[in-house]
Amino acid sequence: IDARSRRVEHTNDIGIRAQLTPKLSADVRLRFIQVRFDADPIFDATSLAQTMNRNERYVTTTVRYAITPLTSLFTAGQALEERFILSPVRDADSTRVVGGVELHPRALLSGTASVGYQRFRPESTALPGFAGVVGTVGLSYRLGTSTNLTGSFDRHPDYSYAVLEPYY
Repeated sequence: IDARSRRVEHTNDIGIRAQLTPKLSADVRLRFIQVRFDADPIFDATSLAQTMNRNERYVTTTVRYAITPLTSLFTAGQALEERFILSPVRDADSTRVVGGVELHPRALLSGTASVGYQRFRPESTALPGFAGVVGTVGLSYRLGTSTNLTGSFDRHPDYSYAVLEPYY
C-alpha cells in the first residue's frame, strides 16, 4: 500500500515483574489491541476495514538475566490470539518462543535482538499455517553526543489486505 490509510489502534497493557535475585527477574504481561480502519478506504477492490479490523490478545512471559548493568539476556514465551471482526477466515492463534539480548539505552550499542521459533495456526483449514524461525533486531549505535545510527529487522508472519493471501 503506497498511501497510508487512517486507522485507530487501542492498546491496553498490564503486567507484573518480580525481581527473583539481584540479576534475575521474571515478568508476565497481558496486552489487548483493537485495530480499526476507516470504513471508506478501498485498495485494489478490497475494503481495508473488511479485511484488517481485528482484536489481538497476547500473553507474554519473560525471564531476564543481567550479565552487566548495561546488558541482559532474556528468553520469552508468547501466546497470541487474533480475531478479525468482518473476516473470520483470517482468525489465527500463534505461539512463539524467543531468546535474545537487551542492551541498555545508555550503552554505546543499545536496543534488542532476538531469534526464536513461531507456530502460526489459522483456524480456517483453507489457509496454510506457518512454523519456523522468527527474529527481531532493533539496534542503535551512538556516534559522539548527538548522532545515532539505527537499524531494524523483523521476520514473522504479518497480515496482508489481499483476500487470497491474507498473510505473508
